[in-house]
Amino acid sequence: MKYIFFAPYKQLSLLAEQVCRELGLKDWVIEYGYMGDCVKAAKNYARQGAQVVVARGITADILDKNLNIPIVRLTTTPYDILPLVSQIQEKRQKIAVVGFPLTVYGIETMDSVFGHEFIEFPISSLEEIPEIIEKIKGLGITYVFGGSATFSQAQKAGLTGYLLETGKNTVAFAMKQAEEIVAAKSELTEKGLVAKYHFNHIVTQSHCMKDVIIQAEKFAAVDSTILITGETGTGKELFAQSIHNAGKRSSGPFMAVNCASIPEALLESELFGYESGAFTGARKNGKKGYFELASKGTLFLDEIGEIPCSLQSALLRVLQEHSIIRVGGDRIIPVNARIICATHQDL
Repeated sequence: MKYIFFAPYKQLSLLAEQVCRELGLKDWVIEYGYMGDCVKAAKNYARQGAQVVVARGITADILDKNLNIPIVRLTTTPYDILPLVSQIQEKRQKIAVVGFPLTVYGIETMDSVFGHEFIEFPISSLEEIPEIIEKIKGLGITYVFGGSATFSQAQKAGLTGYLLETGKNTVAFAMKQAEEIVAAKSELTEKGLVAKYHFNHIVTQSHCMKDVIIQAEKFAAVDSTILITGETGTGKELFAQSIHNAGKRSSGPFMAVNCASIPEALLESELFGYESGAFTGARKNGKKGYFELASKGTLFLDEIGEIPCSLQSALLRVLQEHSIIRVGGDRIIPVNARIICATHQDL
């Protein structure tokens, strides 16, 4: 069992099972569950070896905050909405779409596609739905697309409700995406480009250290460059790996580099890579540097204080411009890696 699929309504769980049969997908567990009810089951599956979870709406948001494994979010596409729109006979109607953020992907393009005006009403909790429905009714909108709770509330208010369901193609795409994530992770594991530790591996009784963990968890949620300072042996790389695994780049590579262990003469070519013939002994086809190898993941520069002043200006440019030039090259290469640095020095 590698993959978990949480369906908020029974029909979706049956559809997921059908997709598994038709595509010959294995190692999937299909669960019928919603919102916070899924957290305990998801954590249990993760302990048993589950590597990816597929869910939609608020359930995906809740699981993303409580799990250390990637979440593939199910969205409803314009293709899924087509059967509902075809039931509306009148032309150029206003249609309210109620749901959690990102529930419907590409809603901004739907007006021109279907010839109706779609108005999005985002919610952050189910408790908001009655008030939203009253607002929709007050605006004179008759048609409402949404989940089961929205559908029920719209019908009670005398509006025409349509149940917004996730279609078969969308389910199949999400499942294949989950399998691609696991395949990529396996490749990174073979290369040793993975972070092994999570925040729950940091065991401490110190109130000060617990505050540091809380702060680090907040930093993990954003994509900014981070500097970790502390004496040797205080667990700086443990924090760096945990931040990577708790962030949006957790499915990408984690490249750890000890700047103090690389000779100064080689440091530039190791970080930025080099082109063919850049220097004596260079590989025929050149070589990618650590910044490129960490693409879509995290580059951890340990002992950053050991980098010579002559190289710091080049490093600053990478942080500002998100691009590098290989040694001996003349091409600007975009890089997409989060940088976490660590040092025991007082910089």
